[in-house]
Amino acid sequence: KIYDIAMAGQANPEEDARLSHRMELLSFIPPEALEVNPNLRNEVVWQIAQDELRRMREYKAPGDKIHCVVKCCSVIFSVLNLKRGNDDTSRPGADDFLPIFIYVVLKANVPALHSNCEYIQNYHNPQALM
Repeated sequence: KIYDIAMAGQANPEEDARLSHRMELLSFIPPEALEVNPNLRNEVVWQIAQDELRRMREYKAPGDKIHCVVKCCSVIFSVLNLKRGNDDTSRPGADDFLPIFIYVVLKANVPALHSNCEYIQNYHNPQALM
């Protein structure tokens, strides 16, 4: 009940629709266009990461919504670490992670993503992120 009131104050259906439309327009972009390393491609795992992001709408607490993003990132990093194998000299970094994360977010096309981000920004506990 409180969530419905709080989310209504953050909801911006026009901006959500605009963002969703942009993401649909960009959904044709292949991983190569984002300079994803071909050795790191794993569409099955990326689908799991997308599903984690889409679960955001199932939760009401800002921390739970953030947890969905964290789980998505963990799934991506688990693949990056597996692809690295036993080579301890080449740890995955932002150059590996960010293009994959962008691709996953584009493909997930999370409903009401803008409104959820605004809700999290306004109602999360900043100390809980540290």
